[in-house]
Formats: sequence, structure tokens, C-alpha cells
Amino acid sequence: MTEIRHHFRVDVTAALPPRAVSEPVEIAATLVADPETVGDQPQVVIGIPGGTYHRRYWDLRPPDRSGYSQAAWLAARGVVFIACDYLGCPARSSAV
Repeated sequence: MTEIRHHFRVDVTAALPPRAVSEPVEIAATLVADPETVGDQPQVVIGIPGGTYHRRYWDLRPPDRSGYSQAAWLAARGVVFIACDYLGCPARSSAV
């Protein structure tokens, strides 16, 4: 398995009501995929947790343990998984 992870941010300012914010608003996300298992027409799943959880909810990797990451499980089966933070998630709580 050749799992890749790409952390990125998406500017969502234009999706907010006019004059709702005075500065750009971004949502952090992580793409997890395995290029060896992705087919010609990849299935993409976007995970957006609720409550106070953030994108790491979908990609748990406790020390000295394996098999907890939903993102890695899906990637191994050919799915391109994108785990997103919720709007307003503090940057430090979703750091990877």
C-alpha cells in the first residue's frame, strides 16, 4: 500500500453571506488515498464530523496501535477520502 496524505486549506469566504466576515475564512482538510488502489473513476468520500470533533476523528492513529483510521481503511479499498474540519474549528485543535 502506498498511502498518501495531503493537508490543505479551502477558502470558503464566498459561500458565506455578504458582509458576514471581515477576513477570509478557511476550512482545513486532509486527503488520504492509495494511488495503487484508485481506479479510473475514483469514488470520493468527504467526512465532516459534527459537534466538537475535527478531521482527525476520521483518521485516528494512536501510538503503537493500528487499524483505527477510517480514512486509511477506505483508502486501502480504492476510495479517495477527504476529512474536513468544521467551520470555525480552531487551527490548533485540528493540527496533524
